[in-house]
Amino acid sequence: MRCDELARFQAVGTDAEHRRRGLAGHLLGLAARWAGDQGATAWVIVTESTNPAGQLYRSVGFVPDVVQVTVSHR
Repeated sequence: MRCDELARFQAVGTDAEHRRRGLAGHLLGLAARWAGDQGATAWVIVTESTNPAGQLYRSVGFVPDVVQVTVSHR
C-alpha cells in the first residue's frame, strides 16, 4: 500500500527451515530501498507485541510508535 510518503509492510513470514539466516533482514532492506525510490519517507509495520519478529524489526531500525489495545466483551 502507498499513501503519499508512507510505505506499509505486512503479512509476511519466514518458513521455519529458513529462519535465522538473515533473509528477512535482507528483504526488508531491499523493500526499504524500493519504497524510498518510490518516494516513501516513512514505514509502518503492524505486529503483535509478543511476535518474535519484533526483534528483527527493531534490529533494522523500526521503533515502537503506537500501541493499540483491543478489548472484546463476550
